[in-house]
Amino acid sequence: MAEPESGQWNVAAKENRVYLERTNDDGELLFGDSVEPHEARQLARALTKFADKLDDSSRSRDEDDSDDSDDDDKSDDDDDKNEDDDDEDADDEDDKKSD
Repeated sequence: MAEPESGQWNVAAKENRVYLERTNDDGELLFGDSVEPHEARQLARALTKFADKLDDSSRSRDEDDSDDSDDDDKSDDDDDKNEDDDDEDADDEDDKKSD
């Protein structure tokens, strides 16, 4: 694939064709083509499909990263709770001994 370029996509419909152009910031034509309407729909579906795959994979990576940090936080919280429970148990035993 070519390196990402800044610029813009231009799309137009004329004479029962869909025209696509990609220009750089200087207005220089980088890509130009025309397709039948049904081909334009197929291209749109294919582009959407692959863009969605990329979005899903980046979301799952983000979720995996956040899940790891959440698990660490939860285990720390559980340790704190267990320590508190141990302290309470020791206090209860001291109360029983004094009775």
